Amino acid sequence: MNKIISIFDFYIKSSIHLSFCVLALIIITSLRFDLDFSYPLLLCVFCATIVVYNFIKYASTLPYYFFTKNAPIKIIQLLSFVAGFFLFASTIFLKIHTILFGVILFILCLTYVIPFKRSNIRNYSKIKIFVVAFCWAGTTVIMPFIENAIFDLWDSILLFIQRFIFVFVYTLPFEIRDLKYDSIQLKTIPQVIGIKKTKILAFSLLIIFCLISFCFDSTRNQFIISDIIIAITTALFIYNTKESQSQYFTNFWVEAIPMFWLIVVLTI
Repeated sequence: MNKIISIFDFYIKSSIHLSFCVLALIIITSLRFDLDFSYPLLLCVFCATIVVYNFIKYASTLPYYFFTKNAPIKIIQLLSFVAGFFLFASTIFLKIHTILFGVILFILCLTYVIPFKRSNIRNYSKIKIFVVAFCWAGTTVIMPFIENAIFDLWDSILLFIQRFIFVFVYTLPFEIRDLKYDSIQLKTIPQVIGIKKTKILAFSLLIIFCLISFCFDSTRNQFIISDIIIAITTALFIYNTKESQSQYFTNFWVEAIPMFWLIVVLTI
């Protein structure tokens, strides 16, 4: 039993779980607008998520991270190295515009941990959450459109805004969870307006998220229904988010919302 728990913990801590969630959002975008599935893009994004998020998670302890004798961390290092290899290999099969846009997002992600003028975006919560939402929306909406050489301006902008709102709300349970650990100087949203108002903000944004579903030029009832279902699901998770609860609530169940979203889309 302990071994199963260890494997499960590694699955979460190594960012594999999160990477599948990002893939789920790309697939939802492709299904919504009948885009061709680009398997090199899926591989590229999956591997990039592992590399970037593992770097972000352990950047604060870089000397320890690179020279540790801790076995699980060493396995994560190896996984990140292998993912990095396939990340660069997959770019051979991508369009140059997709690669260029991906590089911009990659650099933006690195500013999350690499100091700029003695600090980094991670220390500016008011900016941080917007950068995270922008990178996720850019990766899961804009990149599939670019790779397919299709750019419906109205629908792509609407979906980008809707996805931005979703990721913004999706991030809030993690900020509530970290409330007791974050420095007061970070001024995260829950720190500034409190947990209750943070949840009200999330619920309000989810209403806007649902309203956007009715504004697309090309959409089907399948996606309107799935958007409403996922908004209700996300709202329930946010409602039940507390400062003190099992790490698996956010690290597994909340993170898994995009995968549940994909299942809903495929089954409706």
